[in-house]
Amino acid sequence: MTESEAMTRELEANLSLVQANFVSLNLTYQRHLSLAKQQAVSART
Repeated sequence: MTESEAMTRELEANLSLVQANFVSLNLTYQRHLSLAKQQAVSART
């Protein structure tokens, strides 16, 4: 494997990690959003 192939593999692995982090951040955000909506609804009643 050439150096450039190795670097490409490394970049692809890093990109996968970034995508996984983004997905988990997005899920966390969605959860907070729905919690905030529930709290807003219960505060109104």
